[in-house]
Amino acid sequence: MITSYNPNQNLTKQDKYTTDLKDIAKIIKQQLKKEFPRCVFSVTISRYSMGQSLTVALMESDIKIIKDFEEITELGFLNCEQHLYTKDQIKNMQKDMYHQLNQYSFRDEYNPDHWNNGVFLTKQGYNLFKRVVEIINHFNYDNSDSMTDYFDVNFYLDLHIGKWNKPYQRVV
Repeated sequence: MITSYNPNQNLTKQDKYTTDLKDIAKIIKQQLKKEFPRCVFSVTISRYSMGQSLTVALMESDIKIIKDFEEITELGFLNCEQHLYTKDQIKNMQKDMYHQLNQYSFRDEYNPDHWNNGVFLTKQGYNLFKRVVEIINHFNYDNSDSMTDYFDVNFYLDLHIGKWNKPYQRVV
């Protein structure tokens, strides 16, 4: 059973599978507090038929996570327009303090023109979430094969800025 986060420890699929998600969530919460002491995260789990998920929401931070509308480049707008959003809609989304993020967007280097599921992140915000995903993936495995529609993961991950009923707050 896993009891703490150690990035140098190579966990086996068995280690990850036999550790209860509730325990993994506690370890992740502790590590996030340690690495980001001026941020508040909500870490929750859900269990359902044939699966389980971990939800991590950034609730407060002193870091500027979301870009101001004025910081978005024309290339950024073009990326959004492909999704049929107008500049006014994008402006409203940037003001919103609740966003669901796509975890797979944090595999590459920061791209200031990348639109992550309805929001443009600052470089600091991107790097924060990239590190959060790295910590979480230390405890997860993914043996899925999308070509055969076969899914095999320890847990699914949901990343959020704020919650639907409690918005994210930037504390200065």
